[in-house]
Amino acid sequence: METPTPRRFAILIVDEGDPRGTTAHLCADSELWAWLQREESFPDGVEYIESPIPGTDLLAHVTRWEPLTDKAQHLVWLPGGRGRSHPALTPVELEVNGAATDLDEVRSLLAAEGASIVEARW
Repeated sequence: METPTPRRFAILIVDEGDPRGTTAHLCADSELWAWLQREESFPDGVEYIESPIPGTDLLAHVTRWEPLTDKAQHLVWLPGGRGRSHPALTPVELEVNGAATDLDEVRSLLAAEGASIVEARW
């Protein structure tokens, strides 16, 4: 069953070891939402696949164990480095207070707006 495309969604990549490394990005691209939610097919004995990232000529290394996390990480940090995210993503500035971020606040705000959240770990 396909998840309906939200008006807006957020990708949160949480760094539990260093909260300052936590990132949040907003997006409203239905193609990226569909790609994130798409169930990948892994042939027997295959541990990963290369999946084309929509809107780019890049490939995401997607593992059988954490496909959603792998895809989310590749959108936030496109393959090839240079610290750039997918052009359809808008970074959200997070306040860092000691060892905690304002993720609960971000989650609450997005939930109140009806936005979906894709959350993963670094």
